Amino acid sequence: MYNYANYYFCNSNRGKDVESLLKRIICLLITLFLAVLPLSGCFLLPEEETPPVLAVLDEETAEIYQYSYVTRGDLEQWASITCQFQSLQQEALTFQYDGRTIGAVYVAVGDGVEPGQLLAELENAELDAELEAAETKLADLTQELESARSNLAIVESSSDLAWQTEQYRTNVIRLEEDYAVAEARTIELREQKQSECIYAGIEGTVSYIRSYNVSDPENDYVIISDRGDACFYADTEHYASMPAGMEVTLSTDEGDVTCVVTEASDLGFPEPTVSERGTSRVYFVPTTELAMMTDSSKAKLELLLDSRRDVLIVQARALFFAGGQAYAYYENENGVREAKPVEVGLKVTGKYEVLSGLTEGEELVVG
Repeated sequence: MYNYANYYFCNSNRGKDVESLLKRIICLLITLFLAVLPLSGCFLLPEEETPPVLAVLDEETAEIYQYSYVTRGDLEQWASITCQFQSLQQEALTFQYDGRTIGAVYVAVGDGVEPGQLLAELENAELDAELEAAETKLADLTQELESARSNLAIVESSSDLAWQTEQYRTNVIRLEEDYAVAEARTIELREQKQSECIYAGIEGTVSYIRSYNVSDPENDYVIISDRGDACFYADTEHYASMPAGMEVTLSTDEGDVTCVVTEASDLGFPEPTVSERGTSRVYFVPTTELAMMTDSSKAKLELLLDSRRDVLIVQARALFFAGGQAYAYYENENGVREAKPVEVGLKVTGKYEVLSGLTEGEELVVG
């Protein structure tokens, strides 16, 4: 028979255990909740607002400001302008044969050259060997012919050797014929060689050499620029500040160059126009001898645009602008920061000329 009493007793104890476990879990959760609640309250409370900076300048708040003082001095407004070198006379040279390998280049960009100087040649080993052999043969025939003519003269002048005159004369005639043939061939080969070379036609500086190693009649291989007939130019927004006849000094890697601003028409160029960016071209002709220059050479011009002498000066950081009007902060008689209008003139990097509204030595509040 099933023991119901034992079954009830076992299940009753098990229920009490479960009930006890649940109570302990609930107590643990309540404890954790109470521990976290103060921390979460920090995030729930409204964040304190940062107090505004007070305008009153007392000992406690003065340190938050910086100060600037109105001074007296000189102001100069400069513009740095990059200028490009340009030769007014150039000689562009190229090979007359297409698709041939360049054999040798004897100059580099920047080298000075003289008229007739060999600059470059095509590769032609067969022609070189044939020309060398022809020149050697011609030199040998020249010596033989000189010797034969000398011997003929001796024979003709001696009665004892008169019978040999015809033989020596025949030898001279033969050598003269051989020499004429050898000379003609040598001249032909030299002309062919020259047609495969590039020679300078003017005195100047090599300003360009094509890097491609194959000849192309459609493209310049070497360009020579005449340094004695050259100029610099600049595309600048400050063109109106440089009238024709004005003397300027350009700085180059080789030293300073004195130049004169020159009208474009005097150099054979069309009259410059003002671009959409507001720039126009200005030309500078050197009045002193130039060092080695190429078409990639540049120069720097430092141009004084405007200046003021013995004027009041305020730092740009001490001003603020509203509605086109400049203002400056100062400390009024009540120790309160207050703004007042300032009339400014010439602006130079970080500084303004003061026309009115401030006095020399006046302390301004920056902050």
